[in-house]
Amino acid sequence: MSIKSDDVVRKLEESVGTFNINSEEVLIELVMSYIFKMNKQVDWQMPLTNLRSDLVYYSLQTDDQNKRDVEELLFKINYLLNCK
Repeated sequence: MSIKSDDVVRKLEESVGTFNINSEEVLIELVMSYIFKMNKQVDWQMPLTNLRSDLVYYSLQTDDQNKRDVEELLFKINYLLNCK
């Protein structure tokens, strides 16, 4: 199964769309910055790998404040990277 950059961006945008803008603003900004990068690049795998690392760091820095959403994103990212 070959994943295209548009598919990756759409799946991440779907997740961000479910976040609470009032309590998860930093998380939303983090993910959106990577979506912006992926829209500008042909290779989406490296930004997605970097996003995964940043999400783990974010979760540690916030004491798992948005644990459910971060875990959902990490699950999707791992799936997408394994389907490449």
